[in-house]
Amino acid sequence: MRNEFKWALLAGFVAAGATACIPEVEEEADHREVQQAVVDSIDGAAQAIIDALVLLDSSQMADDLYGETCVYESEGYWDDELDEWVEGETTSECTSNAPDFSEIDAGKQELLDILETRIFTEANVESEAGGVVTYLLRGDVVCDADDFYDDEGYQHCVDDVDAVEVRLAAQFDGDLLDLGVKVGPEKAHLVSLAFGSQELSARVVLQDLEEALEHLAQVAGDEMPEMPEQFQGELKVGYYAQGDVHRLAFDILDDLLVADEDFELQVEGVGQIWSMGFDAAAETLEGALSLGAVYLRGEMGGHLEEPPMIPDDEPPVPGEDDGEPGDDDGNFDGDDGEDQDPVEFELDLSGLSATATFDPAQETLQWSNVSLGGGPTTVAIEGEEVLRIDLSSALNGAFDALMQLQDEGLEAVFEPGFEVEIETQFHRVAEFYDDFDEWMLDEVLNIILSGDAPALLFGDFGVEVLSGELSLLSQNTEHGAVVEAGMCLIEEEPFLVEPPADDQGDDGNSGGVGEGDESGDEEAYVYHPFEGLSAGQCEE
Repeated sequence: MRNEFKWALLAGFVAAGATACIPEVEEEADHREVQQAVVDSIDGAAQAIIDALVLLDSSQMADDLYGETCVYESEGYWDDELDEWVEGETTSECTSNAPDFSEIDAGKQELLDILETRIFTEANVESEAGGVVTYLLRGDVVCDADDFYDDEGYQHCVDDVDAVEVRLAAQFDGDLLDLGVKVGPEKAHLVSLAFGSQELSARVVLQDLEEALEHLAQVAGDEMPEMPEQFQGELKVGYYAQGDVHRLAFDILDDLLVADEDFELQVEGVGQIWSMGFDAAAETLEGALSLGAVYLRGEMGGHLEEPPMIPDDEPPVPGEDDGEPGDDDGNFDGDDGEDQDPVEFELDLSGLSATATFDPAQETLQWSNVSLGGGPTTVAIEGEEVLRIDLSSALNGAFDALMQLQDEGLEAVFEPGFEVEIETQFHRVAEFYDDFDEWMLDEVLNIILSGDAPALLFGDFGVEVLSGELSLLSQNTEHGAVVEAGMCLIEEEPFLVEPPADDQGDDGNSGGVGEGDESGDEEAYVYHPFEGLSAGQCEE
């Protein structure tokens, strides 16, 4: 399917799916009321997003996030006596990578024009009856000949739009506009949209999609994508306006299940799982995540390091195998790291939640209810648990944190503190993998921040403990550090391992510990996440 058609179709869906504030209208509406409602809606929604970006752009934190692009120019001259270029003073011109809001506004105006003249236009009205206005998107209306280099491209766009047969069925219920998007001669249901004075949302029922996707694939000349054996759930994405507060949100209304023979994803239907908002009165931005239980099962390839290929003394005989691993007889007798049978992995996440409120004027970021759910997060391979992450239930399994930008760095004050335990047991799957760092085979790590309103300062110097106590502990090694208030977490260089003399030309590694390249030129390091950490005096 041509890109021009995809663009035009996308414009239609966006038009049907973006609104901020729709005026009160009667139930018996005509085309003009629908058109005005949609145009006003997307104008309001786009302006709210621009206002939020402008507010974000006013903060120093955003400047650091956006970064900048610099162009350097060197003034100099060619010295004939030296026969070379002599460098002079270097100047630079830097520009922020923040979005250009004038371009965003221009794009909004262009989209509004497309909606009014190509999508929700009287030429596309198929019928007006019983309070329902049905639009059939016609190719000669949606496609504009001025957008194409030649007549052939324009005609392709017209043919593609006509073949898809997109219908938008609009009806009002008070101030709520319901819009059903259907495709094909059978009017297969693709998505349901709801527009109101305080809400715009798009809702899709996964088990209803197959007929619509089959028609779209047929028009595109593609094979119907293979559908999972189980494809269930109800999803919703929306824009909401409540007074001065505007937000985007994503909901899982009914349990999500996508599964076939070698893959399974289950997500608990807990309602709203993500949102991002803008409070125009308070001039703050807010984001929230509240994910229920998640279970993921799938397959991934095993990996064993490839043994060296040692030539036979005799020429190889195709089809014969002398039982020696690494022979080049055409029948490699070992695992080569690429042809391992797939292994099954499982991720079990009991939940994940956090709310963040950003105040650009105060340069503060308030985190609330940061939690990993009611139980540990685990990863298993072939039924063997190899990773467990737990946020201590002794501290109610959640914490708050207030972060504020200071001259020295980013200060973070926690309440009540936290304790995270990370257990790795990858020795249980050594028959499938042998390229894990040594510490991952059997280790338990604890990261603990305790005390009364413990606080940390993050800067170029590292991490300073302003109050409370920070502990990074390894249960199976001596690595780690306990840092008290007024001290800093000091990180030394990794410990360098010198390869044995007779191993210099091999792979640059020492006894399988550390990493290097095959030439042996790379230095090899013993690595542990807490190695080289200690408590020390903070640098001035």
